[in-house]
Amino acid sequence: MTAGGHAGRSGVSRYTLRDLPGVYRVCAEVDARGGDTTQHLDAPDLAGHVFAGPYLAHDPTLGWVVSDERGVAGYIVGTAESTTFERWREQHWYPMLRRRHPLPSASSLAPDDARYLRFLHAPPRPHTPGLDAYPATLHTKIAPRLTGRGKGRELVAHLVDELTRRGVPGIHLDVAASNLAAIAFYERLGFREHRRDDDNRTMIRELA
Repeated sequence: MTAGGHAGRSGVSRYTLRDLPGVYRVCAEVDARGGDTTQHLDAPDLAGHVFAGPYLAHDPTLGWVVSDERGVAGYIVGTAESTTFERWREQHWYPMLRRRHPLPSASSLAPDDARYLRFLHAPPRPHTPGLDAYPATLHTKIAPRLTGRGKGRELVAHLVDELTRRGVPGIHLDVAASNLAAIAFYERLGFREHRRDDDNRTMIRELA
C-alpha cells in the first residue's frame, strides 16, 4: 500500500474515506503560501483539521484526489454554500479541536503551526460584501512533484462541474497575496479579483 493508505489508483478520482490520511499529509506538507518548500509541523494533523477535514466531513461528495505511485499527491475540497458550512463548522467541528489545541500553546509551536492554530481559534468572518452570487468556495493543494502537469486544473474542473450541475451560481476563494503562482493559476481558470488587502486576495467566478 502506498503512502496515505492509498493503493491501486492513479490520476484524479472522487474522494473516499481511505484517502483521508493522504489528504491530511498533503495539507500538512505543502505550504499554502506558495513555492515548493515542505512544511515541517510539530502538529501535522492541525493543518488538515483546519483546511481539509471539515469540508470532507460536511460534504464528502465535493472532494477529489489526485494520486500517483506514491499515494495521494493533491486534492480539492469545497462547499456549495459557504455561509451554511461556516456555521456548521463553528458549531460542530471547531469546539473539540479548540479543546485539544488551546491557543496558549501557540507560543510553544513553530510559526507554521501557530498560524494554523490562530486560524482555528479566530477564523476569518465571512463578511466580504458582494459574494451572495458566489456562495461556493474551495480549498486545494498539490504536491510539488505534480505541479505543472494539469492536475490542479483537472481537480478544479471536477468541482466546478459538480457545482454547476447543482445549480450553484458562482464560487469564490481566498488566496495569499504573496502566492503569485496561485493567483495566476486561478486567473487562467476564469477567476477574477473581487477584493484585496495586504495579506489576501478574494477571487470569484460565475458558474451556472
